[in-house]
Amino acid sequence: MDFKNLYPKAESLLLKYDDFPVKIVPIFEDEIKDPTSRQTLSEMMNNEKTVPENGRACGIFYLIHSLLIPTAKLITGSGSQKAITRFSIRDSQASFLLVGSTVAACDEERRRFSGDKKKHSTTGHCYWNNFGS
Repeated sequence: MDFKNLYPKAESLLLKYDDFPVKIVPIFEDEIKDPTSRQTLSEMMNNEKTVPENGRACGIFYLIHSLLIPTAKLITGSGSQKAITRFSIRDSQASFLLVGSTVAACDEERRRFSGDKKKHSTTGHCYWNNFGS
């Protein structure tokens, strides 16, 4: 999606990021329906004092994928043997950030994820243990 084309007068999120968490968390609380994402939000909010700023930012961008329901699909096969794969919230989140309790767990998840040709390519990966606490 070309955000700048859709909203030419909008300012960069990076310029206004200090206000963003305050505004987005109530939206998360109202709109996130996915149980795993709700649990992630709850953990992030319950550990708010011990979560470093980078961990909180990581959690916020990870949770944005719960609001923006994936619409991408992959069509494989040909003729009457076509199969359609619809991507889930988890697929979208995993394409953005791999989550694990140890570096080895993240590495294993990356290997598993990159070996599945039906998945999006991953844009980043991270060692994540309670949002960096």
